[in-house]
Amino acid sequence: MFRILIIFIINFYSLFGNERSRDIDEITPKENQLIKMIHKKKLKEDNIFFENIILSELINYGQNQPFFLNKKNSEIIHKMQYKYEINKNEVLFLFASSIKDFDCHACIPKMNWFYFKKEESQWKLLSKIINREFYLGSWGDLTTPDLIKIGKNDIAFKYISSYSQGGYTNTSLLVEGFKNGRFTNIIKEDFAFDDTGKYEENEEHNNWQGTLSIINKNKKHYDLLIEKRGLKDLKKFYNKRLYVYQNNKYILKISYTK
Repeated sequence: MFRILIIFIINFYSLFGNERSRDIDEITPKENQLIKMIHKKKLKEDNIFFENIILSELINYGQNQPFFLNKKNSEIIHKMQYKYEINKNEVLFLFASSIKDFDCHACIPKMNWFYFKKEESQWKLLSKIINREFYLGSWGDLTTPDLIKIGKNDIAFKYISSYSQGGYTNTSLLVEGFKNGRFTNIIKEDFAFDDTGKYEENEEHNNWQGTLSIINKNKKHYDLLIEKRGLKDLKKFYNKRLYVYQNNKYILKISYTK
């Protein structure tokens, strides 16, 4: 359709235009721009398709069960937090459910997950987790996780969340595996800590941070390495923790501190 329209415009200008005939690049978007426009339109249509199904599921759930105690479900707002494309045939949506005036420091929305898979050219909702209680987040927002690959056929979600109070900042790490529509806990531990707000400048007693590395990718299930470095109790601090997959789960194999 686009090309037919372009040819018509060119012929019209050639036959009836008073101005000189212009090059096709001057009167039409470049082909890559057209591709981007079409792709963007398709993504929007896809999202509307998924959101219609998801919102219907949330409304149906809310007819029988409350999202929050002492709150009417008519006061609840459902908002898409993120869309995760696992591959071309699998997609996960994260929705947050909160009340309209969610303005307290410790207020955290409810978490809703929807797992779609394409089967025989049709998208199907295979599993859903609605109204999940979660502890990472604040001020009415969830901590949105990153999708990471932890094996040839395995994925996980990595959460890093910080909370500050009284001059102290605590950061935690949570890694959850996802398979067959279910979450499993892999790692949950402190990931950073500092007390820079408690003392004068350059007088902190603690200021260390963690990193997570995915290593040994030649294995079916990759190894997960956590390293923590910095200042702890006024001394230089280093900690190494290696998680490996054994007996159908991740276990802490090495823990070393110096």
